[in-house]
Amino acid sequence: MQAQAAVAVFVFVACLRPSEVLIMQALAGIITRFKWSENRVYESLMKNLKTLNRQDLINSTDRLVAKERQITAELIQNLCEIERRRIHLEMGFGSMFDMLIKHYKYSEGSADRRLSAMRLSQDVPGVVEAIEAGKLTLRTASQVQHFFKNERKLGKTYTP
Repeated sequence: MQAQAAVAVFVFVACLRPSEVLIMQALAGIITRFKWSENRVYESLMKNLKTLNRQDLINSTDRLVAKERQITAELIQNLCEIERRRIHLEMGFGSMFDMLIKHYKYSEGSADRRLSAMRLSQDVPGVVEAIEAGKLTLRTASQVQHFFKNERKLGKTYTP
């Protein structure tokens, strides 16, 4: 729970403007000083979201979506490197899929989409950039990778 909260706070703070970061730093000091629980912090953030006007809420969401795409692109690159170095095997996982499910707690569908996008990025230039730009979704990348995999089984090949 603490790790998830830390990631949520990191993503939230990463989307803030410099003036908003100063406010968040002051809030962090208050939270530390008064030893607020994670639930109390979450409730406070949710209450503040409810007070945002329409445009500020849309702008905040736009920044979060862009950051999410950037993080997803970086995650795919990290997964490529983990697989290249075979770190998942050193950690005792029989496959990257097992590592994503057991270590990172992804659902099977989420793990499959990320690994398929990772493998597609190894075969087709520009995949990571397209995901980051919002031109390609994980679902579509996964479907394309599964298509290519099935075609290879039939002896068909494609060149990027």
